[in-house]
Amino acid sequence: RAVETVARLAELLEPHDADQAARLFERALDAEPLAQAYSRRLMRLYARRGEHAQALRVWRRCCTLAALAEGAGPSAETRALAQSLGLPDWRPPAA
Repeated sequence: RAVETVARLAELLEPHDADQAARLFERALDAEPLAQAYSRRLMRLYARRGEHAQALRVWRRCCTLAALAEGAGPSAETRALAQSLGLPDWRPPAA
């Protein structure tokens, strides 16, 4: 519940203080690393700010954790967002 509150606060702050919003989304992801919704929000925020390297970092972390935990990688929604942001395609790890 606390993590959801932090993420909601980040959403509210985003239009006014993107730096603080990014920090809060990062904290939410630290607490719930598999929450792809938080990864998507953070990737969008960084992309809007022109911080492509940061968006890529979040995308790679999302891919790695989703592949390790779920075996299937990121969701179709997360992959579609990454593609729309110009991030590299997700590739399943080689066996």
